[in-house]
Amino acid sequence: DISKRQGFRVRLHLLLEDPTSSKVAQVLWLVMGVLICVSVFTMVLEPLVSPDETLRPPGEQMAWDILEVFFTLIFTFEYILRLCVSNALHTQTVRQWVIQPSNICDLLAVMPFYIEKAVGGADGGYRMLRIIRLLRLTRITRIARLANRNPLFGPIAMVMTVIWFIYLKTV
Repeated sequence: DISKRQGFRVRLHLLLEDPTSSKVAQVLWLVMGVLICVSVFTMVLEPLVSPDETLRPPGEQMAWDILEVFFTLIFTFEYILRLCVSNALHTQTVRQWVIQPSNICDLLAVMPFYIEKAVGGADGGYRMLRIIRLLRLTRITRIARLANRNPLFGPIAMVMTVIWFIYLKTV
């Protein structure tokens, strides 16, 4: 029973961490890459479509909120799964996995959502929340990491970064 469980952990680790391990892993990496790109795109698009959050119609705000919850839950679930199997190959400890820069960025990418919920979201402190939301930019680093596996993601990461910084300069 223990060997079966270890075998499952190893297979899950390879699925989540090594896109060359199987066709399913390649598809999963592609899907996650697309989700990351769409997430970053919506993050950049939201303030361009309606810069003043206080003037948004409730339906529009709900649409942005649903998108943010969807992406955050997907990325949180993936992070937790990867954390749970991080030591499956016995090549690293959980601590070593957690302190890797790419995994720190993955954690920082989902934290703004949870911080906003913890401090009350739209009840005030907009300046602090805007700063916290900048942490979402770390999602772009995930696209850059995917570029190591698929050359298509490199230019996408660059374009997203340039668009984001142009937006920051105009606000």
